[in-house]
Amino acid sequence: MCGIFGIIDYNKNYSREIIKAAADTLKHRGPDDEGYLISPPAFLGHRRLSIIDLQTGHQPISNEDGTITIIFNGEIYNFSDLVKDLREKGHNFKTSSDTEAIIHLYEEKGEEFLTYLRGMFSLAIWDAKKERLILARDRMGQKPLYYSLSQGRIVFASEMKAILTLPDFQKSIDTDALSLYLSLQYVPAPLTIFTEIQKLEPAHYLIYEKGELKKISRYWQARFFPKTEISFNDASEKLVELTRESVRLRMISDVPLGAFLSGGIDSSIIVALMSEFSDRPVKTFTIGFNEPGYDEVNYAKMIADKYKTDHHEFIVTPNAADIFEDLVYFYNEPYADSSAIPTYYVSKLTREHVTVALNGDGGDESFGGYRRYVAARLFDRISNYPDFIRNSLILFGKLLPESKERGTRLSRMKKFLELMKSNPFNSYRNLINHFTDEMLSELLNPEIFMKKPLNDFLFMFLFKYFEDLDADLNFIDKVIYIDQMTYLPNDLLVKVDIAGMMNSLECRSPFLDHNIVEFAAGLPTEFKVKGNQKKRILKHAFKKYLPPEILNRSKMGIGVPINRWFRNELKDFVRDHLLSDKFRTLEYFNSNYIETLINMHQNNEKDFGYQLWNLLFLKLWFDRWM
Repeated sequence: MCGIFGIIDYNKNYSREIIKAAADTLKHRGPDDEGYLISPPAFLGHRRLSIIDLQTGHQPISNEDGTITIIFNGEIYNFSDLVKDLREKGHNFKTSSDTEAIIHLYEEKGEEFLTYLRGMFSLAIWDAKKERLILARDRMGQKPLYYSLSQGRIVFASEMKAILTLPDFQKSIDTDALSLYLSLQYVPAPLTIFTEIQKLEPAHYLIYEKGELKKISRYWQARFFPKTEISFNDASEKLVELTRESVRLRMISDVPLGAFLSGGIDSSIIVALMSEFSDRPVKTFTIGFNEPGYDEVNYAKMIADKYKTDHHEFIVTPNAADIFEDLVYFYNEPYADSSAIPTYYVSKLTREHVTVALNGDGGDESFGGYRRYVAARLFDRISNYPDFIRNSLILFGKLLPESKERGTRLSRMKKFLELMKSNPFNSYRNLINHFTDEMLSELLNPEIFMKKPLNDFLFMFLFKYFEDLDADLNFIDKVIYIDQMTYLPNDLLVKVDIAGMMNSLECRSPFLDHNIVEFAAGLPTEFKVKGNQKKRILKHAFKKYLPPEILNRSKMGIGVPINRWFRNELKDFVRDHLLSDKFRTLEYFNSNYIETLINMHQNNEKDFGYQLWNLLFLKLWFDRWM
């Protein structure tokens, strides 16, 4: 992995020291090497984490005559095949790296070169003859890319903090992005928390030519319709074949390699397949808690024993406040997924032993692994019921007692029943909303936020992805697609990318291979979710690899007990920060309402742990970045 930074500016020159200062903020992404191009109007900087071609993979890399230059972050898993074809076409190679293949592929294919790449990446190509900059991200959004446009200038970087080093850069809060953060727990692309900076969306590229933005275009999309005509058993065999190939390709490395092992289905499959290709025990790494309902160590140990891995465990204690400052700095933007804490710790443990780790990310989003997909099926079905039946279910939900703990069966049932709507999309939107519309109306200062109805704003943001899909597509496939476009790249992949890079660890995700994603999208919906069965085809395809205890267990997820921490060890910490004079003076929020949330949570009246974590991270982010 690497960190990239660059400026194309037709009005101003920049010293090597300025470019180096910006690139140095990305040193955790690339501690092994650095390189620069100072050739007005182009100013490029690169930090390198050496994974493949340790000796000659220095960047920036140029073509034979030096007119085209690339800086690259990521891994291209099919680069050997690309190099072979490009050599036959007469291209000379100075290195053995995947990066150099991209330059020559661009020379051959122009803008189409991205469709030939199989891997994860963010990249910048400067074509000096055409005065053209191309920025691009991989199909699923595994590697980040931020950019900022102004008159005659574009600045770009792997992380926003590099852009903020520029002395003349002005920043202001985007209140639309802030309201979406409160609803979704992350700021979704193409927005960032600052109005002056944008994220390039996954599977998109940008062309900036002769001082002007020429276009932003999408180069890939998984197709959910028409459905593939294939039997369940044949599809299962094909899935095993695709996954084995994806794992094999991601085990190519010139440095030590291992795997995250949670004890869930996805990571267990990856470890099982890695064991087939490795001539020595696979190194596996697990995180755990001394908290009931949050610990998967025993399940991970079951897989480690079955495949005789070189297994390592780490138990997290509730002293998470010690790393809050680091999380706020490295995540760049407000980011309220509390599972960043265990992901950071397991990445830290893993990096002590290896430089590359495979994981099971992407299995849930392609194969229907979340409870909410079962809820979506029911929302869709119940939306056709007569109003009096649906209203009776809503009333019954409101009569159920409040649960003091989020995630219990009672709390899930109550929330599900209360969300019944005639429009299943609205029900689903409210299901994934962290602050309900009613809560936001109490929390936010109307003079700042009520330029547009908040519920309409979130509705339109999510609904735009429905417009990409066939109208007759099953509702479950529609919400799976929404998650692939929003939750997966903006939350889960950000979490793993940043937690890994904080520790200079490269994380690879075999289930995010675009061949697997395309295959899953084309499968009949009932292959993925049928009745209350989730990940149906994945479990069937790999049943011989996993013990029944793993296949049949309920999904736990990598969570932390913040609801309990905020009532006990971190009780004073959350109160001191969220009720501080400093936070009150921001004037974005109703401080009295925040105090009500804290009191209700700490008095065990209701579980507002996730909402308080959302606000706490935001407060600490303001302290660090504003």
